[in-house]
Amino acid sequence: MTASPERTPLLATPSRSETLESQGSDPNVEMGIVKPVDAGGRSLLSEYKIVQSIFRDSIPVCVFWVFIEPVLLSLGQPAALSRDVQTFLRILILGAPGYVGFESLKKYLQCQCIMQLSTVVLGIMFPINIGLNVALIHHTSLGLWGSPTALSITYWLAFAILAVLTAFSPTHRSQGTWGGFQLSRIFHIKSCFMFLKLALPGILMVGTEWAAFEIVALCAGRLGALPLAAQSVIMTFDQILNTLPFGIGVAASNRVGNLIGARSAIGAKHAAHASAFLSVVVGAVVMMALLIFKDVCGYVMSDDIDVVRLVSKVMPLVASFQISDGLAGSCGGALRGQGQVVGLTVVGISEYLVVWFGTDWDLEVEKGAKRNEAEGDPIIDRD
Repeated sequence: MTASPERTPLLATPSRSETLESQGSDPNVEMGIVKPVDAGGRSLLSEYKIVQSIFRDSIPVCVFWVFIEPVLLSLGQPAALSRDVQTFLRILILGAPGYVGFESLKKYLQCQCIMQLSTVVLGIMFPINIGLNVALIHHTSLGLWGSPTALSITYWLAFAILAVLTAFSPTHRSQGTWGGFQLSRIFHIKSCFMFLKLALPGILMVGTEWAAFEIVALCAGRLGALPLAAQSVIMTFDQILNTLPFGIGVAASNRVGNLIGARSAIGAKHAAHASAFLSVVVGAVVMMALLIFKDVCGYVMSDDIDVVRLVSKVMPLVASFQISDGLAGSCGGALRGQGQVVGLTVVGISEYLVVWFGTDWDLEVEKGAKRNEAEGDPIIDRD
């Protein structure tokens, strides 16, 4: 129950590529964005990003996971539960680098408008993950510990398959955006600082939202087995539903970043507005569906009548914030595409809207151009 908030640095730090890569790395003439190159004309697009993420971002999270039991005990969780969570997370450490690598490579491709490869990998890994969980949990002596083992294997397989597909992708090879691994670039201080500067707001934005739900889970754990079971069902539903606004936010960040890189302020503004409108529509549909099917949602995850009844009582509250959650996701994506460090640290939909509606899109284009020039990228004016 604690893996989600502590995993936010692994999920949020690759989001920095939604600013740096989308604004200055896509070679498509349609987007008006060009490849960064070194003095010899070789592409330097983020060749250090994946290795850097794996070996830097994983370390503090993994250290925290290793010693999570005392933290949970200090929060009033049962001793057996705290011990099991620590064991679970220690096993999951094996898959953490694979998870970060997959997320970083996925962002690298998405910012070049190569969306289909990661989708193909997820489609491949879905049945494999189910099979691994069933096999390791029910047909080996691992039992419960088969779940984190299966997840770790899944993360590494997903990363490996995506890397192979990327290497043989004709679209990726034709763009020439991969310059190989260069240690001097991996540990380049200025680039690391810029990445960290853009990553911290992403950590705060994702981490605070997930932590808010996990605080409720911690409280539910102190109330007993029934509230904890109902909370687990609700959290699972919420995480599944969150993929909708999160996906809209990813699309918004890539599109806004590409258009800013193309120096099209009007296009970036329209893309941000369209993503916000779409998130409202999707949020409204999800809200209505949860209200209509609140009495049967619990049966998807549990056959315990008491759990189902408790879930049905809480589900209207979950439905009530779907529109605002969607707006936060889409507006957050637009802000990531702009590189709005301050805006991303704001938590709460009203403040997101204040920052978003107050955006000076011409100024954001100018900032994007300066960022590219600072990285040594040539700029093409498409207006």
